Amino acid sequence: MIAFCEGRVNNNRDYGNINLICRRSTTDGTGWGPEILVKSSAGTWGNPTAVVNQSDGKIWLFMSYNDAGLSQTGENGTTKITQPGQRKTFVCYSTFEQDGNEWSEPVNVTAAVKPANMVWDAVGPGIGIQKRFGSTAGRLIIPAINRNIYSDDNGSTWQYNAMPGGTSEGTIVERLTGVLMRNDRGVGSTELYRYKSVGGIGTSWDTFEKVTALPDPHCEGSILRYTDSPSRILFLNSASQTTRTAMRIRISTDEGVTWPVSKAIPQNGTGNAKLGGYSSLVKTPDNMIGALIEFNENTSDSDNSHRSIYFHKFNLAWISQ
Repeated sequence: MIAFCEGRVNNNRDYGNINLICRRSTTDGTGWGPEILVKSSAGTWGNPTAVVNQSDGKIWLFMSYNDAGLSQTGENGTTKITQPGQRKTFVCYSTFEQDGNEWSEPVNVTAAVKPANMVWDAVGPGIGIQKRFGSTAGRLIIPAINRNIYSDDNGSTWQYNAMPGGTSEGTIVERLTGVLMRNDRGVGSTELYRYKSVGGIGTSWDTFEKVTALPDPHCEGSILRYTDSPSRILFLNSASQTTRTAMRIRISTDEGVTWPVSKAIPQNGTGNAKLGGYSSLVKTPDNMIGALIEFNENTSDSDNSHRSIYFHKFNLAWISQ
């Protein structure tokens, strides 16, 4: 397993000099190897979003980039991103033999995977998928704002499929029928639910609709198919409209229509230490469920808060009981 994150060099902000780093586990998550540098240079390298091509074992990693002096909002002396060319999309890969120990130099694919007039942009963050059903089985897909980035030639070339707007950080899962489902974060700070759209590349997508069964504090979430028979799709986010520290894992047995089974992931900190925020799900090699979840040792958002990422592991019985 490979865990990716943003290595924020100077502080915990979303802008400035940020590297992309990863760590590997060959023991089903019981231990993790040393930090591996994927990309380091002046500028903001962020939103790592990975997908594995099962036919050749190559790991594709998408990322968003902008200069270090730019930011989404222009705060703290930075310049607000207002021009389409200021926010770019890159992709790199690690071969089956390299297995995440080494990474290619990221290639700028902005012109192929981003609308020319789009200003702010982000891929993922989290994971993409490879389609398994229907005539387009094998297609690699990376969710991104207002679109899905995809490849039908094992990653040799990439293009995008436009989606209805109105959401931000996206997750994606394939239903057993081959239809795709996006589960995204709302755009405005008052959009305190998850938003869903169903459709497909080359076909139409539904307008995003609010999922009232999935409250959300305006944050990222993660979705994952766990089994086909019986159908189980997992979803993880902070199930709250006021805090990012109420992480809850859910199970849907009807392809993401309802989420009747869930369990809160317990806090493991003391005092101001809080678990919660961004997350990423994986099915571990020993058929359990792994989750990367942010951990903040200080509830304030100051530059002095020491942020970490914890790896959690549990099984279906723990969720349902």
